[in-house]
Formats: sequence, C-alpha cells, structure tokens
Amino acid sequence: MSFLWKEEYATGILPVDMEHKVLFSITGLLADAIRDGTDQQAIHDFINQLIEYIERHFAREEEIFSASEYPDFEAHMKLHRDIERTMHNIAERYETDPSAVSSKELLRFLEVWLSQHIMGTDMKYVPFVMESDAARAAAG
Repeated sequence: MSFLWKEEYATGILPVDMEHKVLFSITGLLADAIRDGTDQQAIHDFINQLIEYIERHFAREEEIFSASEYPDFEAHMKLHRDIERTMHNIAERYETDPSAVSSKELLRFLEVWLSQHIMGTDMKYVPFVMESDAARAAAG
C-alpha cells in the first residue's frame, strides 16, 4: 500500500491540497510504524494524530462548502461524519486491545478513503468552489 501524494489528487484549491498532502504524510508515517513493528503506544498516537487532522481538515472543507453553492453539501458532510466515526471506533478498539484492529484492514481503509474520497467525492465540489468568490475566500 502506498500513501504517496500524486498530482492527480490535486483539486486546484491550494489550502485543501496542502491539507490532503499532510493527510497522506501522517497516514504514511502510520503505515511505516505498523510495518516497522513500532510500539503500540506510538501507533495509537499516530492514529489519534490522524483523527485530529482529519477533523480539522473536514471542518475547513465544510466551511468552504457552506460558502459555495455546492448542492451535495449535506451528503458530503455525512461522509465526513462516517469517516470520523470509523476512525474513532478504530482508535477506541486499538486502545482497548491493539490485536482487535487488523493492521492490514486499517491501512486498506485509509488507502481507499484517501484515494477514492479525494478523487471521487472531493473532486465533485471543486467546480462550485472555483465559481464562488465567497468559497475561494473561505479556502484562504
């Protein structure tokens, strides 16, 4: 599994792309820690760091959506909440019993989420943001 940023993931919205790159970076560090057999506390810390950054990133995206005419705003927000719930569930299970979380399953979930969410779901809002002065201003 590869957690490397590819230019095809670029939305053209610089702050969003920068945050997406950080998400790939944190996820890559988590994957490396798992593959290298890093201690469980460090892996738990990476999972929590990823959750914090995901929540911050989703809040920014939702601020941008609210300033645009993006018609799928509510559905996209629901996907964000689903991802947050899944990650919190993983963190709680890992904290209780690290063996209850399959490393392979976790990394596959993250790989699919990062690539499919950005390439599919996120790309749908780009035209609405680009057409909206308010949304571009919210993006910073």
